[in-house]
Amino acid sequence: MDAWLPGALNDRDSSSYSAAALEDVKKLPILPSTSRANVADFLLHSAVEDTFIRKTVVVIDSK
Repeated sequence: MDAWLPGALNDRDSSSYSAAALEDVKKLPILPSTSRANVADFLLHSAVEDTFIRKTVVVIDSK
């Protein structure tokens, strides 16, 4: 992916989400979004578990 834009944040409740390093992402939804609660959960888990260190990560709500 040569260029990317951040997805939208929404105020929905926490739900299931997916997270992947940007270099591993092959395809994104046309309008990717995730809840603020899911981003907070991702940040907490990745800090505690030492995952995605020095990586750009894509976090999107699972459908």
